Amino acid sequence: MQFVALALLLTASDAGWPIQGLKDWRSLVLPIACLAYGSVAVLSRHLRSSMLEQMGQDYIRTARSLGHSEAKVILRHALPNSLLSLIALFGLTLPALVSGAVIVERIFGLPGMGRLTFDAVLARDQPVLMGVILLAGVVTMLGMLASDLLYTAVDPRLGTPFGDTLRGHPR
Repeated sequence: MQFVALALLLTASDAGWPIQGLKDWRSLVLPIACLAYGSVAVLSRHLRSSMLEQMGQDYIRTARSLGHSEAKVILRHALPNSLLSLIALFGLTLPALVSGAVIVERIFGLPGMGRLTFDAVLARDQPVLMGVILLAGVVTMLGMLASDLLYTAVDPRLGTPFGDTLRGHPR
């Protein structure tokens, strides 16, 4: 991540983009790109392998034999089933984004929780560190909860987290 951030800094400084501080919308493009590239790579690689696995399933062959176009087979059958695993993986990428903010905010000179954490570590400010760690834990827990709730809402085989009463079918 540090290498990508430094490469983006060098490229942006030659192009005349703001590289330090928070000046306008352009000063957020580089940090967002630096934080997102790793997650996008992991998610796209996982989606690719999941799609390849789904394309070999029996229901895909059945859909093709019924005369559905390849685009319809992919978009209506393979992609929704492949996205289920991405929803579960999404909850795990949130802690990586939070921890990466420490480095990115320091490199790009942005004010934020990452910079606050870094400064608290240098100053040995334990109450601030405890608060930041607690907040990071709560955000991670909420991300995992959102991932689980979204997964159960999307996958009809699991029902809802509150039983089938939300779908109109009491147990």
